[in-house]
Amino acid sequence: MEILATAGVVGFSALCEGMRDAKWVSEGYTDHRVKRSLGRLFQKDLVVKIKTSAGPKWQLTPEGKKLFDKNNLKDIKITKPDLWDGKWRIVFFDVPEDLRSVRHVLRRKLIDLGFTLLQKSTFCCPYPCREEIMQITEMLGVKDHLRFVEGEFLSDDGFLRQKYSLN
Repeated sequence: MEILATAGVVGFSALCEGMRDAKWVSEGYTDHRVKRSLGRLFQKDLVVKIKTSAGPKWQLTPEGKKLFDKNNLKDIKITKPDLWDGKWRIVFFDVPEDLRSVRHVLRRKLIDLGFTLLQKSTFCCPYPCREEIMQITEMLGVKDHLRFVEGEFLSDDGFLRQKYSLN
């Protein structure tokens, strides 16, 4: 993933610009548009052009990789097991105000994964998800602002058991 073909970078560019519909790929994305998109990414220090034995390639910078990862959060899913193991997974975080947009992305992703809001910045879910949560915190760059707990006891968990059909 470090070295991207032009099409991959253009796809990344489209994501960065908020284009969610991938039809542009089959609708004749011209060389001029590809070069213009790469130029914008280069100006924003999101990509660099490198020389390889196979010819020039575009590579994501660390900032570009961070943005690319943020846009690939949608690929992270939690698998619901057939039987509940009796453990609650609790995520709590205190993401600083200067990272407000990242905090909103984190909240939306937790809800998308099936977490329930317990109280402000505290979410809970009954399904194994440690690796997925660690991956998300790494991708968003907030691992120093988030804690993850797995435990068998959660006081007053009746509404959660009902919500997740665990009774």
